[in-house]
Amino acid sequence: MVKDIKSYILNKLFFPRIVINDEPGIMISKTISRYSKKVTKKRLIYDFEDIIVGLQNATKERIGFERTNKLWYEIGKDVGTGHILLSGKKEVPNFILAQVVEFVFNVLCSSGMSAAKKIEFNRKENKIELAGEENLFCRKTKINGFHAGVVCGILSALVGKNTEAETLCSKCPAGCRIVAEENVKKKYIPRFDDLTVPKNYHQLNFRFESKFQEKVFSFNDMIRFKKINFDKRGFIFYKDERIYPAYIGMSGIIAKKYVENNLQQVLESGIKQGAIDTASKIIDSNLSKENKIKLVKDLFISFGYGRVMIIKTNRSVKVRLIQPPFNQYGYLFQALVFNGFLTSALCRDVYLRDLRSSQKPILAVQMDYTFTKGRPGKDTSIST
Repeated sequence: MVKDIKSYILNKLFFPRIVINDEPGIMISKTISRYSKKVTKKRLIYDFEDIIVGLQNATKERIGFERTNKLWYEIGKDVGTGHILLSGKKEVPNFILAQVVEFVFNVLCSSGMSAAKKIEFNRKENKIELAGEENLFCRKTKINGFHAGVVCGILSALVGKNTEAETLCSKCPAGCRIVAEENVKKKYIPRFDDLTVPKNYHQLNFRFESKFQEKVFSFNDMIRFKKINFDKRGFIFYKDERIYPAYIGMSGIIAKKYVENNLQQVLESGIKQGAIDTASKIIDSNLSKENKIKLVKDLFISFGYGRVMIIKTNRSVKVRLIQPPFNQYGYLFQALVFNGFLTSALCRDVYLRDLRSSQKPILAVQMDYTFTKGRPGKDTSIST
């Protein structure tokens, strides 16, 4: 009888129904409470794995493996904490905690965190053990701190107490194992004030006025046309490049942490090179420059980056994002991604010269990136 009551509470009252609204430039996840009909909305975007891989590898070369892993542990804990805060979840009642933890990490597993394929949670000790293989990013870089940080960030938010994590991996990428628990030495405590959802989050992310005047495609369209595919493990690919759904604050948190640690130069070169390497594998070299630019524009529209416009002149390229996913940390990361893709598309190095944002009620958020062909000028250092 107790089990039946718990199952009823979990399935009918607690576990929400998740609906994805997908249209060109905009992907929205709606989480609908089963008992109060409360709706929590989140913007979704997709990104390429190898952009992060390029950044992690560049960081290892500059500051070494241990410091890189520590940095990405902190980034991961911020991302995990921010993800839960954005979801609106509060401390979970103890009698259903185990089922909730398993539910949350199963959702993460479906989004690319394949180290969460096997989940064991000890409710008395607030301890979780995750196991899997081919985990995103670290399968290529061996930097496993990020996922350890994500795990303890999420677990800490759910149990209402600080937890820390360590990785006990073997035979990478086949033997991913993460253990997070409460009674261990503190490694890093996120600054919750920095991660709290800003008051204008919903106004800037969900007020849409302008429509596309041309034929563009959504993420679901790309699946239907077999541009995006899934393998038997559930991993998602654009052509042969692995992609993943990302918490929209993740890129901003990464950029912020790199700037705080005096690693902005590594951030800029690492993301740009990662984007160049990715673009060179997915953009057909036989296409004209105009068609290459159109491919870049259409790709990021389908990935949820908003309404993307790319305007090329003889000496510069301007990328304008209208209604992009808003986060409180800035847009430097996205600018560097476009920098790499445009360098590849134009077969000529371009440099980020200017980054401007505005918050207009009609357009929500408008981002302008200006890139200059040739060598960088004195004004290429762009802050977040």
